[in-house]
Amino acid sequence: MVKILHLFDNLMNLYGETGNIKILERRLKAGNIAFETVKAMPKDVLDWDFDFVYIGSGTEKSMFASLKETQNFTDELNKLIFEKNAVVLLTGNSMSLFGKKIVKENGEEVEGLSILDIETYETYNTPTMQDCVFECELTNSKIVGFINRATKIISNEKPLFKVIKGVGNSRNDKFEGMQKNNLFATHLIGPVLAKNPNFLELIIKKLANKTREFEYSVVKFNDMQKAYEVTLAELLK
Repeated sequence: MVKILHLFDNLMNLYGETGNIKILERRLKAGNIAFETVKAMPKDVLDWDFDFVYIGSGTEKSMFASLKETQNFTDELNKLIFEKNAVVLLTGNSMSLFGKKIVKENGEEVEGLSILDIETYETYNTPTMQDCVFECELTNSKIVGFINRATKIISNEKPLFKVIKGVGNSRNDKFEGMQKNNLFATHLIGPVLAKNPNFLELIIKKLANKTREFEYSVVKFNDMQKAYEVTLAELLK
């Protein structure tokens, strides 16, 4: 059985990012793969034994509240990521929780979880809102989505995507997101798994390799594939 942990499902659910969990569950059902989803705050998790962990995007207030709630559980998250090889997806500003620090526009520094070698700098005077097309080496395909943020990210991690159209971790960065072990982080919203069938399949493949409880086989949703193709064609015009 695939064990799913959706952290901060109410607090970090801006832009309907819970759709990433819904489409993942739909895909698992279509593949006849048993799963269990736990939605919780870190303090309510009794057993940190999960195959997939997800945190979505939230407001600035929600992000800092989530960081405060998570700071006592850095060891549990590190074990999941680096010892148990859990598949982790972070979308929107949730990636900043896992970095070294968040620097507010007034210069105040807030310490992050230091799981990722990244730093976040707030840029509320120059927000970024843009449709994006990225290249993903892991899926050998293009990735589509939308970025709406008021930060720039300085990252020393391996990037997840290469920018074809739009913006990267900062305005002039040619790369976006980051990957480390089975952790994938991106500012793309949409939700990213619902808009990109190949990226969804990558997550399923990773879960098959991690759990060893099912063999991977392709499942295609015609509605998703058609929507992806139309979106990609429009964005590349």
